[in-house]
Amino acid sequence: MLLLGESSATQILCDNSITSFGERLNDYETTLNYFRMHFLQVHRKNNENRRVLYTHFTNVVVCGTRLRDS
Repeated sequence: MLLLGESSATQILCDNSITSFGERLNDYETTLNYFRMHFLQVHRKNNENRRVLYTHFTNVVVCGTRLRDS
């Protein structure tokens, strides 16, 4: 099982899957900040009713799936 906090997991999640992540440092804090800023940007762009966005990070467990490089 790979966790976001593990360096190999952030590399798989961001370098190979998300092209807009670009050449950023592949560590836990950089990855969290990237996702936080991405969702804030999308929220601002689509926020016609001036709603407040609350963000938090949670965990997910993937069982029975193999991760592979594409």
